[in-house]
Amino acid sequence: MLLKELLYDVKYKVTVNIEDININNIAYDSRNIKQGDLFIAIKGNKVDGHDFIDNAIKKGAIAIIVTKKSSNISIPQIIVKNSRKTLAKTSKNFFNTALKQSNIYGITGTNGKTSTALILKYLFDINHHNTGYIGTLGIKTFDNNKKLFLLTTPESLDIYKTISDFNSKNIDNTVIEVSSIGLDRERVYNIPFKLALFTNLSQDHLDYHQTMNKYFKAKKKLFYQIQNNGYGIINIDDEYGKILYQNIDHTKISFSLNNPNADYFFKKIDLNITNTAGIIHSPLGNINIKFPLIGKFNAYNLLGAIASHLTLFPNDYSKNIELKSLPPIPGRMEIIKTKQHCTVIIDFAHTPDAMKKIFDTMRVINKNGNINVVFGCGGNRDKTKRPIMGHIAENNSNEIILTNDNPRDESPTEIINDIIKGIKNKESTSIIEDRKEAIFEILNRSKKGDIILILGKGDERDMEINGQKISFDDREIINLWIKDNES
Repeated sequence: MLLKELLYDVKYKVTVNIEDININNIAYDSRNIKQGDLFIAIKGNKVDGHDFIDNAIKKGAIAIIVTKKSSNISIPQIIVKNSRKTLAKTSKNFFNTALKQSNIYGITGTNGKTSTALILKYLFDINHHNTGYIGTLGIKTFDNNKKLFLLTTPESLDIYKTISDFNSKNIDNTVIEVSSIGLDRERVYNIPFKLALFTNLSQDHLDYHQTMNKYFKAKKKLFYQIQNNGYGIINIDDEYGKILYQNIDHTKISFSLNNPNADYFFKKIDLNITNTAGIIHSPLGNINIKFPLIGKFNAYNLLGAIASHLTLFPNDYSKNIELKSLPPIPGRMEIIKTKQHCTVIIDFAHTPDAMKKIFDTMRVINKNGNINVVFGCGGNRDKTKRPIMGHIAENNSNEIILTNDNPRDESPTEIINDIIKGIKNKESTSIIEDRKEAIFEILNRSKKGDIILILGKGDERDMEINGQKISFDDREIINLWIKDNES
């Protein structure tokens, strides 16, 4: 594409004439540059793309987009005010044909994004609306699963390219998990969303946003990008959801666990250790539902997904829905049964609200045995939530083992000390920094009928310590213990 065409709707200054320059591809990572490409320098968490301009030129970049002019550069420089927005605009221009043929749905909130997105994708797929997914678990289509991105919401170029790849496979629906940081850093800037869904908002990412109001403000940005004929799907049981519902101008659909004023709510619900069943009220009629996920929070995830599905495709309405073939959501209330021992549940819960909701669910479905927990908190993240999570764990479990959970550049001991500040009876809490040893120990202590919660990492397959990633999967550790102790 001509560089001039790529820059449609971009305000810029140039150092030389760019009228006849033809661009093969776009990249924001200099390592991905090939001959004839455009390099866009963006500033990330730890590195600044402007520091890699020389490398991009050596690899074949024939033009660069920057926010500050560099000296001694032989190729054209396009100077812009915001290179992230420019990345989004040029990416959209480059992949415009695919976007015109695609319906894009964004899901945001503190908790439940992944589960809601995958339930919605499943509902679309079984009703023959081919759908792709982009989010925490990578990329998912009807024929492929890939873990390509390190971010919940990838950079705009990666999103546009993925949607284009979906389109080439006749996948014209895309569900995207949209994080608050992704919104704040313009990763979904300029994307026309047909539907935006809000799950909930609770304390998280305050190391980045500083206040809950700023956190909420970032989430709201998604709803400003809904198309004129699009929809907002909102959980009105959440206090921030109520505010959002009152303030958006698009067609809005509400869901609630049991508020009869909502468009979608449970008239009857039965929660147990194996599934969730009940009757959902919808504007189209009652729905008898049964699905193989547990907990109130998954009931909310299901409601949001069904509200979105039937709002977009009302002809798919059915009085009876049994989602028994719904695959487990990786790392989300993932159950591993030991042969003659206890039930182990792995979950990504890494916020106070997510942890509390899991304990609330356990109290409902676990009548006799103990609830034992292994968890930690991530390093270089919101420190204020750590003692809160310690307090929640103490009030809701019988055994606690504190351990590592991606300490990153922080001292694991200091992270655990922050958690302990919220625990009154410190003598009843064990500390085993080695996560493998901690999991083995909680399994050794637990008895038949107990529930063990392994929280914080979910589907993650590695652990980050001092800038290095080591292979680590909670499931592999549990299965190794089972092999050694129950074979």
